[in-house]
Amino acid sequence: MKLFFTLCSFELTRYYASLTDILNSVAFFALIIIISAVSAGPTFTNNDYLVIGSIWTASVLSCVLTLDLIFNKDFREGTADLFILCSVSLEILSLAKAFSYWLTNCLSIITVASFTFLLMGFKFEFILNFLVCISLVTLTMSLIGVALSALTANSRNGTLLLTILVFPMMIPPVIFGTSSSLNAYNGLDVSNEVLFLIGFFMLLLSTLPWASAAAIKTRIH
Repeated sequence: MKLFFTLCSFELTRYYASLTDILNSVAFFALIIIISAVSAGPTFTNNDYLVIGSIWTASVLSCVLTLDLIFNKDFREGTADLFILCSVSLEILSLAKAFSYWLTNCLSIITVASFTFLLMGFKFEFILNFLVCISLVTLTMSLIGVALSALTANSRNGTLLLTILVFPMMIPPVIFGTSSSLNAYNGLDVSNEVLFLIGFFMLLLSTLPWASAAAIKTRIH
């Protein structure tokens, strides 16, 4: 656990040293919401389903925007080679990177999205459900992003390739997350959707760190 927290501290320091990337994600989120509101016209604020869909779309796309940064610096600066030479557990490194990425990039988007729902007058119970679902979805995305970023970092058209690879894997959790929000808005039971998101996250948590470690070794060697 000490190694995990040490690596998390190292990653968080690197992220906060370049706040521009986090601010770009927040600005991208705001831009999608503004474009959705302008294109929909006066009906945007009167159609809660449209608002929910737009905020979910903006949240997911904003988090995907910076996935390629997870391993870029490591391979460019030689940090990945140093981890290998020091016999650092690559599985723990992958978990630390996923958690650090979520704490910086994803959590900022989640906070802004929740505040947007609050400003638009949505009920507290709905916002709480959204927080749970979007947290599970973005945690899942972080795990997927670490594995794929290790494969595509610093490669030609790596950002485009990463985006193409990550979206098909994110379709199931996004569908169930959005469905949970719509059910919560209508006062329906959301347990099935939440249980699926938890199960999907736990499945990836138990497999992707090893896949990420294999991807790092493949890129190094």
